Amino acid sequence: LAPVTPAAPAPAESAAPVPPEAAPAATEGALPPLPGPVDPAHAALGPKLRPAAVTARAETARAQATAIAAAAEAAARAEAEALASASRYAVASSRRPTERPSGLAKAVEAAVAAAVTAAVTTPEPAPAAAPAPAPEPAPEAVEIDEPEPLEAVPNMPTTVTVARQATVKNAIDLGKINLIGVYGSSANRRALVRMPSGRLLKVKIGDRLDGGQVAAIGDSELTYVKGGRSFTLKIQKNG
Repeated sequence: LAPVTPAAPAPAESAAPVPPEAAPAATEGALPPLPGPVDPAHAALGPKLRPAAVTARAETARAQATAIAAAAEAAARAEAEALASASRYAVASSRRPTERPSGLAKAVEAAVAAAVTAAVTTPEPAPAAAPAPAPEPAPEAVEIDEPEPLEAVPNMPTTVTVARQATVKNAIDLGKINLIGVYGSSANRRALVRMPSGRLLKVKIGDRLDGGQVAAIGDSELTYVKGGRSFTLKIQKNG
């Protein structure tokens, strides 16, 4: 077989010059032009890093904002829970109380000053006087039957026999000191003595009697010392 010779390409048409007004239509949809070559002097330059203080403040502000948001969310949740469990008589808003009167503070100060003045000027009450001791009851009077005074007897001479018959045996002599009785315990003995004048005396050991001093009181006798001598009075017994 005879070799096949390829056909020669057709000669390229000569490019016709493009008119200026047709240039934008030809470049529409094409990539932007490449920047110019970089200046080697500016190749190592770059933007400065953000300062660390600014970064720290930004992080702090971000943390605070997060905390505030969390607190607001918690408060809203708590308020919702409180409203859910609130009484049915609760109200959404209450009336505002009236303001305190303008002259109330002055009135209070005046009242306090008046109270202090009254406390200073008022004298303290005097201590209550101790109650007087009750008087001791007076000893009961002892009624003693004294012999009735005898009627005056005419002074006339009498015989010895008549005088003896008229004398009562074991009777007291009204012209002398007589021991009428003894009373009290043995440790606190007392005696009742009749004086010649008719006066009755209650005496104890150590008392004065007839110008002397009582020395002893027995069951039925009394001894007193007068002028260095002892005198004994005995109870007169009938019979």
